[in-house]
Amino acid sequence: QRQDAFQTLEGVLDCGSALGASIYVFHGQPDYRGGLHPGRISRLKETVGRICQMAGERGMRLAWENVSWCALKRPADAAYLMEACPGLFFVLDIKQAVQAGEEPFAFLPVLKDRLVHVHVLDFDPAGKLCLPGQGVFDFARLKRELDAAGYQGDVILEPYSAQAEDGLALRKSLDFLR
Repeated sequence: QRQDAFQTLEGVLDCGSALGASIYVFHGQPDYRGGLHPGRISRLKETVGRICQMAGERGMRLAWENVSWCALKRPADAAYLMEACPGLFFVLDIKQAVQAGEEPFAFLPVLKDRLVHVHVLDFDPAGKLCLPGQGVFDFARLKRELDAAGYQGDVILEPYSAQAEDGLALRKSLDFLR
């Protein structure tokens, strides 16, 4: 199974390379055992290192995204991964951090120069997902903190279908983010 998975990944990375991708975004495994801790990280080190190497051979960086239902959901999880896997980079997903009960800004001092992508969506006061500019998340603070950290990567709007139905609202949200 592992070999089959690595062969499939090779094909995906080859396609990404052919398309000029520089980042492979990785969610990691679902969180069946209560999050990451040093004991689990040591078992991931070899596999993640191999994926980093495979991506690097194709001019890409492996970027592990925080996801509320997967292994990386807390800033401490990222710190463990950084120590074990020096070639690993990260994606900060604002909505996933909030859904995991984490403060999104708490990730920034941990990720520092290994942050290569940011995914954004917003929440209304009741906690329902909405487009940036329609909710309560402090995007001005996000910009200030990313600028202060010297962040040079992309920030992408990552709506689900329910937030993307209205093209005009989507355009207004993109304008708000810009």
